[in-house]
Parts: sequence; structure tokens; C-alpha cells
Amino acid sequence: MIMKKLLTISAIFLMWMQFGCVQKTRNVTIQLNLRLAGMKNITQVGVRGNGKPLSWQKDLAMSPVIKDSLYTVTIHAITGYNFAELKFTVNGTMELDGMPNRRVDFKGAKSVTYNAVFNKP
Repeated sequence: MIMKKLLTISAIFLMWMQFGCVQKTRNVTIQLNLRLAGMKNITQVGVRGNGKPLSWQKDLAMSPVIKDSLYTVTIHAITGYNFAELKFTVNGTMELDGMPNRRVDFKGAKSVTYNAVFNKP
């Protein structure tokens, strides 16, 4: 009798964990625009962060709009989160060393544009 109750409780708990704790995923488009102030000889601009297609180990390349001045990338993600954390890189150097990550909030939005200046929180 005790074993049957234990199995029933365990089954209910597992079903709740499987279906009750999962956030609904959705498509989000994030446009990141990065201004570079007073920087020269730029060979690579990128962004790192959490949630695919971003990664903390590898840059997602950004494209120049105005070389050595303005760069952009558009990210299409399927996510259950309402925000992403990220940092930009220039020539392989990550910005905001020792400071908190940037946070891009997109709760309730299908698309968002985030404008930033390199190394300025």
C-alpha cells in the first residue's frame, strides 16, 4: 500500500516537472548596433553571450555599416527567456572587463533593437 502511494506521488511529481516548469518558447529577432568611438585598425567585431546562436566561447561576427565606427548583427532566436546577456568584442578583446554583462530585455516583444557604445555600460 505504501509503495503504491509512493509510486503515484512520484509519477505525479515527474509529470508536473515535465510539463509544469517548462517555459513556452517563441521566436525573437534582436538587432544589435554597436558604435566604436575613436578606435582604429579594427579587424574583427563580434558579440558573445548566452543562448543560441550566441556563445561565451566564440564571437558571433558583426558586419560593418560604417567601417571603424558602426557595426550590426541581427539574431533570430527561439527562446523561452525574456532577456539575453551579452558583451561585445573588438579584435578579440571583450569589453566591460570585471563589469556586469549587458542585458537585452525582450519580454513580450517579437523584435527588439539594442544600441550600444563599445566599453560604455
